[in-house]
Amino acid sequence: MVYSLGDQVNSANDQGQYEEDLAPEATTTVPQATTIGNHDVASKSYGQHFNRPNVSSDHGEGGAITSGGDYWFIDSGVLFININSNSHDTDAHAEFIDEVVKARGDEARWKVLGFHPLDLFDRDA
Repeated sequence: MVYSLGDQVNSANDQGQYEEDLAPEATTTVPQATTIGNHDVASKSYGQHFNRPNVSSDHGEGGAITSGGDYWFIDSGVLFININSNSHDTDAHAEFIDEVVKARGDEARWKVLGFHPLDLFDRDA
């Protein structure tokens, strides 16, 4: 599996960049799990190109014309939790993480938290 921590493209509105990103044969044969980055968020394209199971409508949400939403999935005994760090609501992210771990944590041996590295946890930024 390819686990990407964001910025699948440089410009969220450029469909050609999504086509290039998804063109290699490996993208059709190897499962991908992607986390939304700051270059992915400015349109609905990210959400249209990548499957995100169990997307929260209450945590890390996007907007009317943007992609977003925290999400989770379990694969091979691993609970993956992905947060949309473009949303700076750290309390909502923490609530989402706590809810998912409480509800699904016993189903997985390992827990992995994925987010795009921004200044999310730097409260002075």
